[in-house]
Amino acid sequence: MYNERPIFWPVFWAMFAALVAFNVLKWGLAALLAAGLVVGLNNAAKQARAPTRVAPVQRVYQPETSSVPSWPGPLGAQRQGSSRACIGGVEADRVSNGWRQRPNQPCEANSN
Repeated sequence: MYNERPIFWPVFWAMFAALVAFNVLKWGLAALLAAGLVVGLNNAAKQARAPTRVAPVQRVYQPETSSVPSWPGPLGAQRQGSSRACIGGVEADRVSNGWRQRPNQPCEANSN
């Protein structure tokens, strides 16, 4: 009934050999990846240290000119006694009961 040959030691050595082989492969792969990472970082550092030439920025002077007239707002025009004002970005003329806007005449309101 009892098998004279014990199975414990062959199984133990097979498992031990498998673990050793696994660790050798694991650490070998880790070393290869680390070496590749070091080489990549070294190349990136060399490129970062390389001087680069930057073209100078040419600035063109453009004076601010406005082609639309500047008028006071309705309250400012009323205080000044002006017959023309800028309401909502459109010129307006003073009439007896308020303002009449001129829809095709853009303007810029100034605050005096």
